[in-house]
Amino acid sequence: LYIDGFEKFDGKKNNTIYLSVSAKDGMQNIENAVDKLESYKENIKNIERPLKLHSSIARFLNTEQCAEIWNYIQTLPKPNFTLEFNNITIFKRVGHDFIIHKTYRLKQ
Repeated sequence: LYIDGFEKFDGKKNNTIYLSVSAKDGMQNIENAVDKLESYKENIKNIERPLKLHSSIARFLNTEQCAEIWNYIQTLPKPNFTLEFNNITIFKRVGHDFIIHKTYRLKQ
């Protein structure tokens, strides 16, 4: 996985700032895994396509919070590094929080 910069999702009420993630060589494998995971439960939220891999930094921000954080991170060096894709973690929503439900380690 390649981390290359900051981005944001602008919503009407909720905004998210995140690290941009790409998986040039393995994107098809990731899409296949997501397809398989979606097929396990009828009431699972379908993930929008095309997939937008990302790592959230701050979520559920109002417009003012998002602008303040966005302006600050623009003063920081642009993140640029590589991570190994070595597990799949499934999160479960409990109230307003997400907790780890199960982690599957991938063979290396």
